[in-house]
Amino acid sequence: MKKQFYLLIGILILLVNQSYGQYPLNFTHPQTGNTITSFNSFDAAGYGAENDLEGIVQNLFCYEEGAKVALSVDGVYERFEWYLMGKVDEDQVLLEGETEASITYDFTRSGYHRFRVYGFNGSGDDACYEITDIAVYVAPEIILEVDEEDDDFCENDSEQISNYNEKELTVSASYEETHMQDDFNLVYKFYLTTNEGEAILLQEGSTNTYVLGSSDNDLDFTERLLEQGDYKYTVRVSYDFEDEEALCEKEETLLTLVINPIPEKPVIEITGGLGRN
Repeated sequence: MKKQFYLLIGILILLVNQSYGQYPLNFTHPQTGNTITSFNSFDAAGYGAENDLEGIVQNLFCYEEGAKVALSVDGVYERFEWYLMGKVDEDQVLLEGETEASITYDFTRSGYHRFRVYGFNGSGDDACYEITDIAVYVAPEIILEVDEEDDDFCENDSEQISNYNEKELTVSASYEETHMQDDFNLVYKFYLTTNEGEAILLQEGSTNTYVLGSSDNDLDFTERLLEQGDYKYTVRVSYDFEDEEALCEKEETLLTLVINPIPEKPVIEITGGLGRN
């Protein structure tokens, strides 16, 4: 009698070099026959309850200079074989040397990865076995390009402050192409960090530019900059995924302004001399 077993997934983020593997670009859903070509179609693909393989798409990971996924089997078997699957089952690639109940796989690219494990009891051609598939998606790393600026001037310097009135802060964001036909939406969040260390959200949406003073939380920025302190404008860019814990967010500083206090007028003391009446 065949036994059913399940995979438990863990994630370890480690450094590895990124390169595209030799595996096929898409795969076909076994029940519907639909070819999965994008993250959206991949995310919607489940094997269905009819063969006890619901939810093949288990986890979403962020690709940050590489990652590793830990896969383990809950069950007792005499030996195992692990495969990385391709477009069709015949394209499966044996993961050499992986014969234990758990493996760690280095991601070398972004995009989907589908794994299959065989659990065997017995030996030879008459061995009993069961198989289970599982798939994960590795979102490509978000790349930010900014022209970071910094400036410092004295408090109450209204002329200097006027140079920043309606100044535009812009970030260029991109992501590396996956082997699937993906087109992700990005979310831009602009923040102001004040002396108190509080990060105030100024603007959130699909726009990659923020205009100083345009936010309701930033209307008094000219008055604020009259006072001494450090003021930092930053941007955080993430994917527009429903899973808020897997947004693959990246952050960069756009503008840092240091407002220095005006010192007291120096007092000069004279030592020596004949004095004056």
